[in-house]
Amino acid sequence: TTININCYFVDADNPARPENESQCNAMPLTSAVAWNDLPAFVSGTDYDTPDLSSILQAVIDRHGWASGNSLIPVFKDNGSTAQQYRESKTVETSELLAGRLIVTFTS
Repeated sequence: TTININCYFVDADNPARPENESQCNAMPLTSAVAWNDLPAFVSGTDYDTPDLSSILQAVIDRHGWASGNSLIPVFKDNGSTAQQYRESKTVETSELLAGRLIVTFTS
């Protein structure tokens, strides 16, 4: 099964969490970083995205962005096999298998 997605960040200084799909689809996005040929997800396994530093840098370089502001990653289908998907949980759940964004900074 082929799963291909594009990774983005919401291109805003301090975006609020969208309340519905329409709000999510209307959010301005950075350019895309392709993440192709995702394997089947296995519970309890970590999966690393490709390098997202260029699109993350585009957001934090915004004049109005400041440390502590929110960041929203967005993942959209990019030509996956029909009826195929991958699912992860958000950090708002109490489960240990929640999705996480880990940023490693080097000067």
